[in-house]
Amino acid sequence: MQSLLDNIAKYKKYIGAAAVLIVFIAVLVMTNGASKNKKEVADDTQNSNATEITEVSVEDFEFDTEFEENSNEAVNELFGKYYSAYAGNDEDALKALATPMTDEELSYISVLSKYYKEITDIKTYTKKGLTEGSYFVSVSYKIKFDKIKKEAPALDFFYVETDKKGDLYINNTYSLYNLGVGGETLDTDIYALIQQYMQQEDFISLQEKVQAEYDKAVKKDEDLAKMMQVTLQKAILEWSDENKKAAAEKKDDAKEEETTKEETTEKDDTEEGTTKEEEKDSEEKDSEEKDSEEKDSEEEKDSEEKDSEEEDSKDEESDDSEDSDGNSYVKTKDIVNVRKKPSVDAKALGKLREGVKLTKLGEKGDWTIIKYNGGKGYVKTEFLKAVK
Repeated sequence: MQSLLDNIAKYKKYIGAAAVLIVFIAVLVMTNGASKNKKEVADDTQNSNATEITEVSVEDFEFDTEFEENSNEAVNELFGKYYSAYAGNDEDALKALATPMTDEELSYISVLSKYYKEITDIKTYTKKGLTEGSYFVSVSYKIKFDKIKKEAPALDFFYVETDKKGDLYINNTYSLYNLGVGGETLDTDIYALIQQYMQQEDFISLQEKVQAEYDKAVKKDEDLAKMMQVTLQKAILEWSDENKKAAAEKKDDAKEEETTKEETTEKDDTEEGTTKEEEKDSEEKDSEEKDSEEKDSEEEKDSEEKDSEEEDSKDEESDDSEDSDGNSYVKTKDIVNVRKKPSVDAKALGKLREGVKLTKLGEKGDWTIIKYNGGKGYVKTEFLKAVK
């Protein structure tokens, strides 16, 4: 995770305060320290609304050569609503448009929105994402402050996905706020592509363009410079200190509650005396009997798993003989399920879209064995066609 924090510091050098969120998040990272970052990288995203069909693997993924500027009407509408809710501190609307939205981030937004009068001139720069209906989106906009003539140019980044109803939403796990201060579990593939996206020349060029606009604006308006470089950053630092204090108090309360609970437990144990000891002897006897039963059950389970592994091994040995070149391939003819075993009742490991090229390991009855996620899976042969 530290690499993305390094990137934030790197981009701050490029754009100064132009990308408002990047700079302010850099402030939060510095004030909260490394222990604040609790992000983990996982194999599966935790958002249950995300589409399930992987379009391509990370290794095969290619970014669009150019941004689509303001050409996606659905994306434009999404961010029009989002920034209206942001400037107006509309928590319900924000949570509906961007998920997951933590109470801490809502509190952070409320600090900034107090100073915002309006967000204008919103422009979206879109590239297709890893899954069908997903997008990498950079958004440039201008912040209007009350009683300040000039507007502040700003830049932001989002990962947008399509939910099961076909509606676009912001996967807020990958917002600059969450990437900067942590707390959410990330999909390894998406995270890797975001890092690549942020190193592309057109993304950096867009940052430099917004930077130039920002430098020009603050140079011409001292009130805007003071708002951006003093007032807002001071407000964020105060907010961060309050959060730290509240977290420390919460921790102390939890510790005190735990101490009280332990003292009560000790008192109860003393009063129970001999009765407690008798119950303990009975529990130990029951535990021994249970351990014996579990041991027998575990031995039976190990035997079954061993038989299953031997059967799978035989299948693979047979498959190797049928595919002597070791490089046989098939391609999906439709959206298909990948199963753990050759049965429609077996657990589904995932789905593949039409036209995905797969390495064939062999066949078993009406099923084809394929290489899948570093292991193997089973797909109905009728949904596949051979390729060279």
